[in-house]
Amino acid sequence: MTTDIEYAAFDEPIHPLCVKMRNLRRAAGISLQAFEAKTGIPGVVVGSYERGDRIPPLSKLEAIFAAFGYQLVAVPIGTAAVREAPDMVADLHAIADQLAQKLAKENETGN
Repeated sequence: MTTDIEYAAFDEPIHPLCVKMRNLRRAAGISLQAFEAKTGIPGVVVGSYERGDRIPPLSKLEAIFAAFGYQLVAVPIGTAAVREAPDMVADLHAIADQLAQKLAKENETGN
């Protein structure tokens, strides 16, 4: 695993988002200086995020990942998602019913 090899000197593993940040930048062939010019975030700061020396605030994470065409989203996990699934399914069925009714009316009127 990349984090185990590159960051073996650290006591704690580097967060996967920080590793992804570095991997995206390197894959794009962008230096820290060029990335600074692109995002306005100082290269020394981005480097400290990539190494796990600093924890990036959400606004910086969003800006960094947006520069590579990514959007950060929250995805429910664990038991909360399981409890909410029936409600989401009911909502989807209601939406499907509304669409079906709308389509039926459009077909009746010829629109």
